[in-house]
Amino acid sequence: MKALVKQDYSAIERAVTVGMTHGGVYQVETVVGVTQPARSGEPVEAHFCSCVLRLLETLQQGDGVPIRDDGAYEVILENGLVRVDRPAFVRFHSLWKPNGRLSILLNPRQAEVVWVPRRLRSDEPWAWQGGAEYVAEALVGSDDLDKMFERKGQLLL
Repeated sequence: MKALVKQDYSAIERAVTVGMTHGGVYQVETVVGVTQPARSGEPVEAHFCSCVLRLLETLQQGDGVPIRDDGAYEVILENGLVRVDRPAFVRFHSLWKPNGRLSILLNPRQAEVVWVPRRLRSDEPWAWQGGAEYVAEALVGSDDLDKMFERKGQLLL
């Protein structure tokens, strides 16, 4: 399903933090907040402010040129995201390719979801930086995302 990228500056910031540079190709475990479309037929929204990245492997070394953070660097979820009917955190393996724009290609066979509990949706700190850890703390008593997905995650096919 097509996805609208929200807070693309946060995706770029996280990419720079884990050491990505222009021209590289990176295998990344990505956790991102996702909300349902407002109306039928609209894309889901991927909220990168609350995303967490784990660099798994550098498949192709970048040229060392930093990824631009001037607001002109587009972030694209090339093959969309899973469809959700309520706010959730989705964890998936993906290829990140910063090369004039940041292309993210997810492996849909490895997508897991943890639904954001209704009691946490109203004040929305789950959608901000640290939000995934906030939800993990509420669900499993620890900010450990692996533990949250192990105990509460559902594989999406």
